[in-house]
Amino acid sequence: MSIIPPYLQKGDTVAIVATARKISLEELQPAIDIINAWGLKSSFK
Repeated sequence: MSIIPPYLQKGDTVAIVATARKISLEELQPAIDIINAWGLKSSFK
């Protein structure tokens, strides 16, 4: 039996985690821009 989580909604926060190597905010900016355009909040860890 699979558990399906609820869909993301505007105002939800999405965490961006880079575990393989150190990454700069400049490299992540395109992804952050898309997340924000979708009405989501982004959190860089």
